[in-house]
Parts: sequence; C-alpha cells; structure tokens
Amino acid sequence: MQTALVCGWLFLYTRFRGLQRLNAVVVGHISSTVISEKGTGMKLIILLLVTSFVAFAGDSLTCSNETIRAFVTISGPTFQSGIRKRQNITRTVMANMANIRMIYTERLRTGLRFEGKVVLRYGIDSKGRILFPSIDSTDISDTVFIQKLIANVKSWQYDQVSSSFDTSIVQYPFAFEIPDECKDKEINEDDAIRIAVVAWERTFGKRQIDGEKPYLAVLRDSLWYVTGSLPFGTQGSTAKAQISRKSGKVIRIYREE
Repeated sequence: MQTALVCGWLFLYTRFRGLQRLNAVVVGHISSTVISEKGTGMKLIILLLVTSFVAFAGDSLTCSNETIRAFVTISGPTFQSGIRKRQNITRTVMANMANIRMIYTERLRTGLRFEGKVVLRYGIDSKGRILFPSIDSTDISDTVFIQKLIANVKSWQYDQVSSSFDTSIVQYPFAFEIPDECKDKEINEDDAIRIAVVAWERTFGKRQIDGEKPYLAVLRDSLWYVTGSLPFGTQGSTAKAQISRKSGKVIRIYREE
C-alpha cells in the first residue's frame, strides 16, 4: 500500500509539472508492483492511476517560452581513437547532458524555435582534459547556441588513463528536438520583441537598449519588424530588427533614424 501511495504521488507530481514522458515510467513501475502487492485497495489505486494516465496522455503540451521543454538524445560516439573505452566516453557525456539540455532550453526561451543535429569533435588528453572542442557538422544555424555548447564541452573532465602519452579523439552526435506541438508555432508580437531585445543587447549593449523603451513590433507578410523608441523631442537612431514569423530567426539587426 505504501508503494502505491508513493507511486501515486509521483504520478500526480509529474502530471502537473508537465513531465508526461516520466509518467510512462511511473505507470510501468506501478504495473510491476501489483504483482508483489496484495489487497483490493492496492488494485483500486492502480486502476485509478492507470485510467488517469490514459485520460491525460492526449493533453497538448504548452509551448510558451517560459515552459517549453527541450529533448536531447545521443546514440554513442561515431568515431574514437586512443585507449579509452566507449563506455568511459559515454559516461562522461551522460554526466553533462543536463547542462547541454539547459543550454538548448535557454535558447528556446528567448522565442527561437529550432532543432537539428550536432556532431561534436574533441580530444581528451591522458589527464582527462578536453582538447580543441569543435563542431564536426551541424544543421543548426544559431551561432550563440553553438558557441555555448562548445564552451560547455571545454569544461568536461574525463578520468585519467595509465598511458601518459595517450590522446583520444572523439566524434559524438547529439540530436536536439522540441515537442511536435511546438514546431509549427508562429512567433507572436511579444516573442518577436523578446528575441529582438536579446539580439540588440548582445550587439549594442543592455544599457543602450534599456533606454529605447517602449519597443514596437509590426507584422508584414512573413516578418516581424521590431523597433526601439526615443524620448519625445530627442533625435538619433534606434535599434531595429527583422524577425521571421515562422521560425523566430533574426534576419537582420541594425540602427536607423
């Protein structure tokens, strides 16, 4: 009975947190528990939980910038050299997956919507330090995401190996995905302004952009045209941006009077 209550709490928690993939694991655990537990009450709780799972499974995922979920999957190294074993290489990658997923999620929360594959290439010296991380291939065009990904890989640490002269070379593919429900979401006015501000601050500086509020966005065909403002009676240029309505990609940023 205690096991059922714990599983039930975990199910409801994951349900309301939007973690539907974990729900399947919870239900699977509950289903296996019924074999070892006895009592009508236990079976009733299991039936209610499984029924709830079936009812909730069709709910749509939220696609707002604040709550969007990112998925990152790996399949193991496609190339490696040196004396390090495949399991050792994958273990360290797995230990850093949460950070990689967070980097991806943070980019999506700016309003961008992109997915694709990245093949990382890096060396590992005998002391486990990362050497010359780079991108072997990718179909993702967001340069900020790629730069942050490489910076994170630089911080990885592998175990030391016995040979002081060994240097391993690794190619490791990653697949980045967003929920199907979010792939066709068009960028709205608030999203366009948020994306533009992120790009402006990176180019012109936060202090400059904070002084150009309020920001305005106008939709023309497939592009959002976003512009800053100047205080009444002042002259000068303001930040401007063109944002793809479909993908949220920054087409152009510039300043103009």
